[in-house]
Amino acid sequence: MALVRGRETFTAVEIAKEGATWGAGPVEYFGVPLISEDLNIERDPLPDTEEISSLGAREALESGRLIVVGSVTVRPRWDAKWFNMLMSSLGTENVFSAKWLDGQTGTAATTAHVYAMSQTIPNAFHILVTKAGPASGADSTSFLFRGCIVSEMNWEQPNDNHPQVTFTFVGKDLVTATSLSTSPIVAVQGTVISKLRDLDQYKSSAGSPGNFQSRLLYRPSDATTLYNDLANVNTFTVNVNRGIDFDDPDVDTPDTVSKPGPQNQREVTLEIEGKYEQLSPAASHPYHDYANDNITGFAAYYSSSTELSSPVPYGGGIVIPRIVWTAGAANIDTGGTITYTASGTAIAATDVDSYTLAPSPSNVSGGGGAFHTTPANPEAYFITAVKNTDSSPSGSPFGPGVTGA
Repeated sequence: MALVRGRETFTAVEIAKEGATWGAGPVEYFGVPLISEDLNIERDPLPDTEEISSLGAREALESGRLIVVGSVTVRPRWDAKWFNMLMSSLGTENVFSAKWLDGQTGTAATTAHVYAMSQTIPNAFHILVTKAGPASGADSTSFLFRGCIVSEMNWEQPNDNHPQVTFTFVGKDLVTATSLSTSPIVAVQGTVISKLRDLDQYKSSAGSPGNFQSRLLYRPSDATTLYNDLANVNTFTVNVNRGIDFDDPDVDTPDTVSKPGPQNQREVTLEIEGKYEQLSPAASHPYHDYANDNITGFAAYYSSSTELSSPVPYGGGIVIPRIVWTAGAANIDTGGTITYTASGTAIAATDVDSYTLAPSPSNVSGGGGAFHTTPANPEAYFITAVKNTDSSPSGSPFGPGVTGA
């Protein structure tokens, strides 16, 4: 038997959107060029009651229900159908025809997608993990994880590498099979990948500065104050925990797995590390705002070197309108540049930005655009700009969503 390696022809991960019935009905699989996966099954052990007069050893061992847990880590690919499918699983997808990423009017061939946080649970996924290595044969196995629902998403931007996104799942069951594809599994669904320098790209939907710009943005607590560039950031991480989990099993059906749902309050957090600058005591800055108990806003826009429609690039973004800073530090612990850290939790936006899903021209220094959508008052949202042909897999709808105006 041959050893199985991760970079071989028949080692791959593919995903498909399920139908309305949990765990059934995938329409079309898409290959995922992944960084890593750790999907697995867990079986609840049923405790064996200890008897004082026992033999001193276990007399029986029973197992309860089997559930799927684990994650898939990828790089954002703005034009990948599978990436848009995963992003839409955060709650509600809103589609804006003929729009650029910054909300400006685009062409009929372009679409902006806004993925807002909500309690909605879109259709789940089939995730097919093939571990066959060099060839597909009778000794090869694929692992089909069914009913996989995104319970958490972690967007990490290091200072020396590309952004990467980890989607964590809870799922229904695992089916193993030896009937595998005889054709090589090619994971190239989407070619416009995020690059380390995407945050330094600069292009405009109108051909002039300001209308589209890759940048990190920060806004003081006053809702009428302009967003401004946030400089000297080393790293940032956005985590979305949807609070989705399984119910406890029933006494009479300990092996039955019911569809998971919201069990805890949804939480969006932001962690930033950066270089400390000379700032006035009143300056708006993550560490100063933590010290002064201010509620602020954050946005990150990624451009790209691939044109969506001349001269506009593909891109994506993250917007958190309201952050309550819960921890921070800026200590003198080095002879070099002092660094600061700040951690915060997003809260529902209830003021002027309640319906603004991208910084609008009136509240961004240098320009921007506005999206208006439902549900109102989201605590965070993600934006991508793609071509119409990129956005939705044929016959496999994303699930609940509305069309924006």
